[in-house]
This record gives sequence, C-alpha cells and structure tokens, in this order.
Amino acid sequence: MTDEPRFIQDIPPVQINRALYSAIARERFDRANELLRANGYHMPSLEEAAKLRVQERPTLKTLEDEFGDLPPIFAGEIGTTMHFVYVPGDGVYLTKKSIFLDGIQKASEVFAKPLIQQKGPYCLDEHELDLALADSILLIKADELSAELNSQRVEIPWKHLHEDPRTIFAFGKETARNYGALMIEEFPHSSDSLKIWYPGKELSKPYAYGLSLGGISDDDSSELNYYIPFFHHDSVAIRGVKNI
Repeated sequence: MTDEPRFIQDIPPVQINRALYSAIARERFDRANELLRANGYHMPSLEEAAKLRVQERPTLKTLEDEFGDLPPIFAGEIGTTMHFVYVPGDGVYLTKKSIFLDGIQKASEVFAKPLIQQKGPYCLDEHELDLALADSILLIKADELSAELNSQRVEIPWKHLHEDPRTIFAFGKETARNYGALMIEEFPHSSDSLKIWYPGKELSKPYAYGLSLGGISDDDSSELNYYIPFFHHDSVAIRGVKNI
C-alpha cells in the first residue's frame, strides 16, 4: 500500500467561483470509485475533464511560476467514463456509456492481473454492445483502420474542435471551443491538433477500452488515449469531480 493519502481534494470546496471541484483517490479502480462516491465525487465524463482544465486556466501562470511545473490537473492524465468500442466490420466508436463502471464485476475479472497476464480486452456481449452504441458516434470506419495496432490515430485541429461532429459529441460544442482555445493560446509550442489514439483489430468480436484525456507538457499536446483499469494494485490515482 502506498504511503500517500488515499483521498486528496486538490481543487477543494473552500475555493469560490468554481463550477467543478476535484479530488484524487489512490486505490485500485473499483475501490477508488467507491471512495470518490463516498465523498460526493464521481469519475468525470470527457466533457467534465475538459471543463475542469478550462476552469483552472487562470491558475496556470501562478502555479507554474511558483513550482516550475504545470499543475497536476494539466500535467496528469484524466481517466473518463467515455469509452472506445471496436465493432468488427463497422469500425471504432466513441460511446458515453460508462462500460467499466457499469460492468465493474466483469471488468475486475478481465483486468484482475498485471497487464502481461490479463485475459485480454473487455469483450462486449450483444446487450452491452446495444447499450454502448445507443449513445455513440463512429470515430473511424473499419476499412480505414490500420493493421498496426500501436500507431492508429485521428487528428482534429484545435481550431476546428467545435466543428467536427465527433468532438462535438465527445466534448460538447461549447467545451470543445473553449478547450481548443486553451490549447492554442496557452500551449502554442505543442501540436496544433488533438490526437485521438484508438484501439485496432485485436479480436474478431466487439470489445471496449476506456478513454482518457492525456496530460500536457510544453512540447506535447493533450491527447485522447485508450486505457484499461487497474485492479491488481492501488498505486494509481483516479481523479473525480463534483458539480456545484
């Protein structure tokens, strides 16, 4: 067990003029989410994660000048409740269905062991797939997928983030506009596009990965990445938010 505190409110309720508060739980995935909920927080949607960074934009210069690094809310990766879903013959979708949290028992069985020993990705049965696709958008068609699993991405320019149907769905139009402006104006030396890294043709049946909002550095733009939850150790920080 890590010596660090299990629950930290790093954007706490004592601060005013905020629509979102945030906290970090350091536990395995299921316990971290229980700890967040017990304190009134929840794992964020992608829109909430982006809103949190836009909200904290005024703190960038102050905290960076003081400590020499970006604040954790910008530098750290933020896991969200959005997921990638691969459907053979169709392509890769973005869904707002919270697959890992809704299927927490199944997810704990799939991802119970270290990465090298895992059973594989989270495969979807017909019912789970129907629920996921009911609130989704197609990211890329099957015939456009690369055979190289580790180098698949879609790029959408920051200045067009609020115009592309896929990022409007994922972020919400206004949040997409604000997040694109944040990246252009505050991080001019990073990439001029949002890179969306998506899973490829691993299996012949539908499966899902989580979606995270990547951290930012001076020369590395924020990206959307796919992730798996950790159930075999408790040293992973899971960020939660509270709407005010």
